[in-house]
Amino acid sequence: MHASNVNASNFVSVKLSGHSNYHIWKAQMLSLLDKLMIRDIVENRQYWFKSKSEDFVKKYVILLKAWILGSLNEEVLGYVDYSACAHCIWVTLEDEYCFSRYPTERELEEYMHASNVNVSQFVSVKLSGRRNYDLWKAQMLSLLDKLMILDIVENRQNWLDTKSEVLVRKYDILLKAWILGSLNEVLTDFNYSACAHGIWVTLEDEYCFSRYPTGWALQGRSTSWSSKVAIGRLVADSRSRSPCSVKKSFVSRQREKADMPEKIK
Repeated sequence: MHASNVNASNFVSVKLSGHSNYHIWKAQMLSLLDKLMIRDIVENRQYWFKSKSEDFVKKYVILLKAWILGSLNEEVLGYVDYSACAHCIWVTLEDEYCFSRYPTERELEEYMHASNVNVSQFVSVKLSGRRNYDLWKAQMLSLLDKLMILDIVENRQNWLDTKSEVLVRKYDILLKAWILGSLNEVLTDFNYSACAHGIWVTLEDEYCFSRYPTGWALQGRSTSWSSKVAIGRLVADSRSRSPCSVKKSFVSRQREKADMPEKIK
């Protein structure tokens, strides 16, 4: 009864008109639901159904539907299916207005500028493996930073949240072309049909880190000849055996050496 007597306009002061004010409208609607402690009706629907009686659920669905429809302008009202339940209308509005589906004129201009960039002026090397991966990546990031699209690889969720679906696809095709055009011919071990971000991550996983420790890293502070010989053997073994077998063979040699008679040592 308390919820049905609430003046929704005290919480929801805007009329939803489209992309431009959707986030404000949603924040105000959620504030109203929070005040009445019924936010689960839209954000945790399964729990809402399990924890409330059927009659209780129906009453709140009707109430929420009235609040939503009463907070839409005439243009948006024409888009809504009045016969749908409150949650369906909520989801429909979210799908339609939460993200901009069409790029703005400025975004299209920025994309056109990016598509006309001479990539070779930024990326002068052909990625051939671990040896030049860091340089290649630095040059690629410099290109993306110059065009202010660094999020496409470094903060992908923000990129997807702030760009239209059309623009995301366009930039994905563009970045994929840049990446593939900057690879050495020998790099053929990944899926070319993957999206640009997928290829980027694959290359990073493959070439960002060296798979084997260097002799210097294994040496530490040891400078004795015997230590260097042992390290050299360990490094050689590490390139032909699995880590477990390397460890086992090295330990075995140490034990055998310890078991040798003193005169043989």
